[in-house]
Amino acid sequence: MFKHILYFVVGLCLVSTTFLSAQSNGLDAVTVRMIGSNHLFPLSAVEDFSADDFRMGMEFEFFHQLSETFDLSFPLRISTSTWAPTGDPDMRTRQGSNLGLNALLNLNLYKGKVFRPRLFTGVGTSLLDNDGFTLDIPVGLGLNFHLGQGIDLATSFVYHYQGEDFRDHVKLGAGFRVYLEEEEPAPPKVTDRDGDGIQDTEDLCPDTPGIAALNGCPDKDGDGITDASDKCPDTAGIAKFDGCPDTDGDGLQDSADDCPTEAGPTSNQGCPIGDRDADGVNDQADACPDEAGTVANNGCPAKTLIITAKDKITNENIPGVSISLRDASGKVLQTAVTNESGVAQFANIDPGTYSVTGTILDIDLQGAQIATSDFGAGNTVAKTIYYDDPNFIIQGKVFYCNSTRPLPRVKLNLKDKGANFQKTTISDDQGRYIFYLDSKSSFELYAQKEKFLSQVVDINPADYNRSTSVFVRLEVCADEVECGEAVRLNNILYNTGSAKIRDDAIPDLNRVVQFMRDNKDAKVELSSHTDSTGGASSNMSLSQRRAESAANYIVSQGIDRSRIIAKGYGETRLLNRCADGVTCSAEEHQVNRRTEFKVICPD
Repeated sequence: MFKHILYFVVGLCLVSTTFLSAQSNGLDAVTVRMIGSNHLFPLSAVEDFSADDFRMGMEFEFFHQLSETFDLSFPLRISTSTWAPTGDPDMRTRQGSNLGLNALLNLNLYKGKVFRPRLFTGVGTSLLDNDGFTLDIPVGLGLNFHLGQGIDLATSFVYHYQGEDFRDHVKLGAGFRVYLEEEEPAPPKVTDRDGDGIQDTEDLCPDTPGIAALNGCPDKDGDGITDASDKCPDTAGIAKFDGCPDTDGDGLQDSADDCPTEAGPTSNQGCPIGDRDADGVNDQADACPDEAGTVANNGCPAKTLIITAKDKITNENIPGVSISLRDASGKVLQTAVTNESGVAQFANIDPGTYSVTGTILDIDLQGAQIATSDFGAGNTVAKTIYYDDPNFIIQGKVFYCNSTRPLPRVKLNLKDKGANFQKTTISDDQGRYIFYLDSKSSFELYAQKEKFLSQVVDINPADYNRSTSVFVRLEVCADEVECGEAVRLNNILYNTGSAKIRDDAIPDLNRVVQFMRDNKDAKVELSSHTDSTGGASSNMSLSQRRAESAANYIVSQGIDRSRIIAKGYGETRLLNRCADGVTCSAEEHQVNRRTEFKVICPD
């Protein structure tokens, strides 16, 4: 009885699908795919989904299109099978063939240019190893990928419910669908997307409302030119200027007309020719039409160019910078040096294009550019150039010691203590000098002039703050030394009763060392003097030891011993009344305690 019902259902399905197919003029296709069936996985006794349980076969499926959404198909499959008649694969399995036929209704979820998924179900029958037909209801997912030329890559994932126990199974397949005729594109829909009353097929601007006179395109300013072609879509214009206006009608559109409401010749950019600044040069030829000038200077006045040199870190003005004014080709036109205020001036500069460069101590400053447009109102053009270097500039003067009188035209030496490298410069008529100070080393600074004993200044850049000033300002003094004339070395002091050289005596002794280096033929006497306190004999001995300590230091600096005489005079050459038995203050006694330096006159 069951078989008769089954045959009836299958037959009814086949007749129905045949009838529906006959009512449609759809697109037919044939699919050929390899399939793999697994009859063991649905069994409760099987825990794993194993690829080893699949058995291979072939499936042939005919498709008939009912609509864009639904297809009918008839798959016929032939495969081998392994199943468990009792539901327990551990007890017994059987091997055999499987023949099946179904009628399926396919729901096309999406029909893109490449990806085409579908869901399907239907009814049919299956013959498993000639063991009788059974009802077969498949439910599945198909994933097709259109390859072009009427061919799809076709895959399927199906669960087959069957009328007899233990025959449900999973089936996977992959193959190709071949269309038996070309797909026809859907007929175009006649629409009016922008709602302007003009069908899209006739509308040149289908997404923007427009007017019939311009085939559906807009014209916001009503000048008869479509907005897409109108360069001035919000202002009515003329076709000659692509929709842009010419208000004064002089043949120049307003955007190119310097006088858009007043007609003038094209040669004068649409403006009438006049002479606004009344300098005798008409505005058309006047490079400065609002500022009176001269005919020779194209209507512009000559200017004074003011250049200021500044430090970029501290904004301090920098004197002594060599300034060059160059034309557009780079040719030097004028030069100047910034004054004490860091300013240089160039007079009677005609409007034009220039560049300004500056140099100090072989360091180039950041220059400035001057354009014709800078020559505006007023009598001057001002520009700033910048010193952009992390190192210091030593700026100072050299004087006669114990005087405010400058020492002009004297050589200044800046000696790098670490690298044994020396820079030199010459003070100007006012005794001024300048040096570039490398912040990575320490230096000695002294003056050099024949028969002069110079102060020696130690310089350590770490003692200065570059963020507050670019300058290290130092004054150096020098004493003129005549042979036989004693020069007091004020800072050579000793502890009471000691002849050992103290650290604070080194700078004055270095003055003597430098003098002897600079005056190779000079011989000197270093004399030490005491006050009258203490015994005369002990004072004589102490002063001699002190003079010899001073001489020994000078010899240690590379001076030949034969050029130095160390002489202790004790209390024999007092400078005031404070002899033995005379009551004097400590300050009066201090006058007599001294070390003196004297150049020995040649015979």
